[in-house]
Amino acid sequence: MKVHPVLRIPCLLVARLLWLVRCPAIVLSQRHHYNAGFRSALSALWSGWAHGKHPGDTFQYLALAGKSTGRRALVDSMPGSRQASLALQYLSSSADLAMASYKRRTAERLAEIGVPVPRTFLELARHAIPDVSGAPWNSGIKLLLKPRHGMQAKGILTVQQLANGDFQVGADTILGKLALTATLVAALKADSLLVQEYVNPSTALRDLSPDAPPVIRVFSMRRAPGGPSRPVSAFLKLLPPGLDVPYGVDHLLLIPINIETGILDAAILFDSPDRRFDASPWTGAPVLGVKLPEWPLICEITERAGAILPDTPLIGWDILLGNSGPVILEANTGVSLFRAMLREFEHGLPSQVPTTLQAWAALRRSPQPTSKPG
Repeated sequence: MKVHPVLRIPCLLVARLLWLVRCPAIVLSQRHHYNAGFRSALSALWSGWAHGKHPGDTFQYLALAGKSTGRRALVDSMPGSRQASLALQYLSSSADLAMASYKRRTAERLAEIGVPVPRTFLELARHAIPDVSGAPWNSGIKLLLKPRHGMQAKGILTVQQLANGDFQVGADTILGKLALTATLVAALKADSLLVQEYVNPSTALRDLSPDAPPVIRVFSMRRAPGGPSRPVSAFLKLLPPGLDVPYGVDHLLLIPINIETGILDAAILFDSPDRRFDASPWTGAPVLGVKLPEWPLICEITERAGAILPDTPLIGWDILLGNSGPVILEANTGVSLFRAMLREFEHGLPSQVPTTLQAWAALRRSPQPTSKPG
């Protein structure tokens, strides 16, 4: 929504005043969730008032920092999730943002340049009434449905027809045809849905993720518009047993990956941010020191994939590890810079992300050359 220039300053003042009131309320409501002390609450309040950072981000960063002096010193300089998303939107081109937000077009472009993606069967139009009596619904194949403009795994569900003609939706819901149709109609009120083939979990990592394919988030970065895109950081996302698609991030096990070797660090559970896990808390399978299969191939396909988003500085690629090898599920442009620097944060290492983004910001601020009339 555009604001008239005359009203812009009054609107900003009103928004600022509202935030001055809302910020302390958020601090009070989230302080107990993170078991934060008075100093942490004061830090979250000051970061919110002075820099606009959501207090929940500050609490989470401080909880993950624990008692490490080095980590805690980094928290104040770490942008919040919304701040990072807005900054990356500003630095990226509108064409790239449109491409990344349209999941089907992203998959088509990746396939055109030879990057493996899940098979897409069809797109259900918004407000449509789908017919689930024919293909691909009756194929017996497990299907993944995701919103055309989805983000952060919101609105994703799985569907598979059973031998008796009913459908299993998600991990434990059984619906008949009419009930499934009603469920899809409700979902299609918000956005159109892509219907893709579900990628079954990799056999090599089934001890870590028995019910869902492990997901690797690889962050690739380029130093200037149009330049080559290179992986700079990554982590593995594991779902708890019984879930076949994610529903947020706090319940996931996040495992930083050494970008050079593909070897896993200790795992982090955001629901228990003060702990680190050398093995999966759910299956007992080892985590620390495990080398991911096909790591060079994973890095290579993310480098190739970056060609479809040439004017975006930082891209978060979600890569599924399935039985047939790694496939790219989607590209994310509004990523969390904290998660992009998670391994560096854990080990107290320098990250190239801030300096690269500062260089992009300088390019965006610099006046563009204009051609002189001949």
